[in-house]
Amino acid sequence: MFQKDYILRMIEEIGRFLTVLSGLKKSKEYKKAYEEFLEFISAHLNIEEDDLNPENITLLEKKLESGLTDYPDELAQLLMDGGELASEAGRRDVTEVLYLLSWKSYLQAEQESGAYRFNRMVEMNNLKERLGLIGINV
Repeated sequence: MFQKDYILRMIEEIGRFLTVLSGLKKSKEYKKAYEEFLEFISAHLNIEEDDLNPENITLLEKKLESGLTDYPDELAQLLMDGGELASEAGRRDVTEVLYLLSWKSYLQAEQESGAYRFNRMVEMNNLKERLGLIGINV
């Protein structure tokens, strides 16, 4: 029961936070949105900005393990939005890492959910295109 409550709470928190990010992006406050994103992942996922480099992908996947298992769609969306914000902030290295982690999370959702979700396919194709633009083929 406790784990189910935790999962639901995280999904709700990520949903609320994505709404906040959306508002900041609409008002073109990218720097503030990126800073808010970094604070969120530090507080909720125990990931610091310094951790977000390509050499740490395996470590980051370990830190995200429960999210990858319990709420991969929401985690993927959060990471993809973070990647967009990192791109706007001129942090291509962070963008690359966040997009790759988002891709892994979407793949996990696709493999484990047992349910087809059209929006997930659209999001995955969008992410695949973004990765291709920075030279990463998945």
